[in-house]
This record gives sequence, C-alpha cells and structure tokens, in this order.
Amino acid sequence: MKNEQTAKAFSAGYGDGINGTKNLITEEINGVLVIYSYGSHFPISIKFDDGFLFNKDGYSQSTTQHKNLILANIKDQLSDGDFMTTQELKQVIDAIKYNSVRSKAELVEQKI
Repeated sequence: MKNEQTAKAFSAGYGDGINGTKNLITEEINGVLVIYSYGSHFPISIKFDDGFLFNKDGYSQSTTQHKNLILANIKDQLSDGDFMTTQELKQVIDAIKYNSVRSKAELVEQKI
C-alpha cells in the first residue's frame, strides 16, 4: 500500500497492520491506533475515538515526509495541546498498553 493510502486509512481510524511502502507502520493497541515511522522508536500519531495526538519532534527527512502525510489528513482535528514530544507519546503508548487508556479524556483524568 502506498504511504498516502496508509495515512488516509490511519486518519479514518482503520489500518492495523497496514503498512506503507516506505516504512510507515500502523498498529492497534487495545483499540487505539498508532502510526510509526520506521518502527516503534518514532511514533508519529495516536488516534483515539475522541481525537489525535501528534509528534512535534523531528527525526529525519523521510520521517518528516511521513509526518507531513499524516498531518495533511488530520490537521483540522488537532489543537495546540495535541502536539507532544516523542518521549511523551511513548509514555501515552505505555499507558494504553498497561493502564487500558482508550481516550484522550482518560489521559487528562489520569494526568498522563
């Protein structure tokens, strides 16, 4: 699947295991969709039923291209508080894995 199609699938809320041709990788964790650039070391975005979180860090030219593909599909759904660092997104992913967090609202409640 082309990266553009992977980005659209992610933004629409489906795409577990759908991978782009250039290492744009999706994964569903406890009902929450995550998209990575070149593996779990760089999460680009997390899609909850009640919105998105997006990585504000840079990494490489190709990862910037991946980020731009995702951003083009979700930018209208992001607010200033939805941009996080790579480390913060990894903490959120851990909370999804181990604390069964399934929404942005739960992140706020649990102060993650």
